[in-house]
Amino acid sequence: LEEALGRPLEDRESLVVRHRDRHTVQVAAEAVRAGVAGLLARHPNLRACFRHEHVDRPVQVIPRAVKPPWTEIDRTGRAPDETEAELGRLMAEDRDRRFDLARPPLVRATLVRHDTGADLLLTLHHILLDGWSLPLLAKELQALTAGPPADAELPPVVPFKQYLIWL
Repeated sequence: LEEALGRPLEDRESLVVRHRDRHTVQVAAEAVRAGVAGLLARHPNLRACFRHEHVDRPVQVIPRAVKPPWTEIDRTGRAPDETEAELGRLMAEDRDRRFDLARPPLVRATLVRHDTGADLLLTLHHILLDGWSLPLLAKELQALTAGPPADAELPPVVPFKQYLIWL
């Protein structure tokens, strides 16, 4: 945490974990948004923030519920190469946007619609999870976006405290 608080601006990319979920068919924005919200509801550590001002040591705070920042962008009617360039630009802009560690969630989502489907750009601060966890998160997101019965088949979440004990 202290490293993240003092990291120089040029190291920003190392502080985020990004996931791009490509949907080759039109997907309901509300289903994807519910899937992202479902991830935060299932995993308390994804709702965490870190307070460091006016305290002796930084502390982790986990709110009961948070609403992830959500943006929808319509890029239908554009050529595929133009759409891909726009996605690259959006991802670069998102990478450069800082998270305020004291304001949860340290997660944001952008759904970009285009003629061949949609892309979900999910950005999380690295303090919440590592790149190794991303495939598991993506699998859960898929099930939560699909809704019943797929989401009912998800295994119970292992409490983060057990993970810390394992470490």
